Amino acid sequence: MVSLIVPVYNAEKYLRHCLESIVSQTYSDLEIIVIDDGSTDESGSICDEFAANDGRIRVIHQVNLGSAHARNKGLDVVKGDYVAFVDADDTIHPMMIQVMVEALEEHHADISMVGFRRVYLPNEVISCSPHASDISVVDGDFLMTEMFSDRFECMVVWNKLYRKDIIGNARFAGTAEDRAFNVCVYPAVKKCVYIKTPYYNYFQNPSGQTHSVDNNKEIAFLELYNIGLSRIPKENTQVRGRCLESMFKFMIDMRERNKNTELESMVREKIKDNYGLGIKEFRANTAIPCYRKAAVLAMYHFPFLSNLFSGGLLLRLRQARASFLNRNSIFPSWS
Repeated sequence: MVSLIVPVYNAEKYLRHCLESIVSQTYSDLEIIVIDDGSTDESGSICDEFAANDGRIRVIHQVNLGSAHARNKGLDVVKGDYVAFVDADDTIHPMMIQVMVEALEEHHADISMVGFRRVYLPNEVISCSPHASDISVVDGDFLMTEMFSDRFECMVVWNKLYRKDIIGNARFAGTAEDRAFNVCVYPAVKKCVYIKTPYYNYFQNPSGQTHSVDNNKEIAFLELYNIGLSRIPKENTQVRGRCLESMFKFMIDMRERNKNTELESMVREKIKDNYGLGIKEFRANTAIPCYRKAAVLAMYHFPFLSNLFSGGLLLRLRQARASFLNRNSIFPSWS
């Protein structure tokens, strides 16, 4: 059985489309856990309406505690062998769960992962046709490395099916919740099947809490690197190197974004602490090319270099690197 967890908060405009796409799955052995996180609109009533018409749906109403708490509440009560997450303003292809279960079982994997499409209308659904060549098999190190390289498919939880036993005691925390969860799960993953076909419809809601930018998340993102480093074995220099390099680049960007803001003083202190903890290993890591170490450290110690290059050379270098990674990546460039 697959347990699907759907956190809901004031999603009345989109919730029906979401729940209809779930109950219409070709894979029917589902436990659908809907957490109404203190909605003040009609979301709670819509949840109850669907539950009255489908015995697979269980609705839990709670006071507003945030998406992380709602997802954790779902994890605490799941009964299925596999666990998936769907956001209340998104929809899924009718075959998504079936395809993920079959791929996971065929390859004896811990996680199966699908592609996604960005959509701009609540009821917009992108048709797709699977192909055998659309499948890749990777491991947890790959997932961790790509997550710290800001590969979106590896950051989020809603495009994945997890074996419940691989989740263990991992839970969502803070504002960087998807990555905080995955950084606890990925080290235990021996095999992940990636199906490139975009079975998940990721709704772009510019006013929604889920997809908006929150500067207060930056401290949580910075702490995430420390959590990741604490879980990556010391001998795994490749993944640790990617994590360290990403952390230093994030600190440089974070410092600039928070200049002349009320968070500037706190951000500088956090960056200083992280620099002290990571600089020795960053310099010694053999997986990071010397020229990249030099560039990162130059921009860290001389902020004007970051400002000088941000609109020119640095931007072109980043674009060239992104183009190279996409050309050699299992992930499609449209994501």
